[in-house]
Amino acid sequence: MAHKVLNRRTELILVFDSKNAISRQFEKANFERGTLDDLWQIKRGKKIADNHSAVFPEELVSTIIRNFSNENDIVYDPFMGTGTTAVVAKKLNRHFLGSELNKKYFEVIKHRLLELESQLF
Repeated sequence: MAHKVLNRRTELILVFDSKNAISRQFEKANFERGTLDDLWQIKRGKKIADNHSAVFPEELVSTIIRNFSNENDIVYDPFMGTGTTAVVAKKLNRHFLGSELNKKYFEVIKHRLLELESQLF
């Protein structure tokens, strides 16, 4: 970390419902009123690849996927990075679709998914 730089302790995540885009109400959500706050305290994710330092914690991705999708839904990650969303989606019985331009990250994603598959089966 550079000298005289504040640590960022928050990540802004926006979740919208197409029918209630402005409200905090969701037609398709898996939580009851009062059980999910808009501020979560989740520790940083562990480093997966030497050249990718911004890894989403699995707990963060899991909280989103569990609360805003159902089993067998498709979860899309437009910037896959090291594949945390894909790994968590598989663990939670969701399908995933993703995009990643960096071939090194793509190889990391393949390795993580193969490793997960060997653990599941």
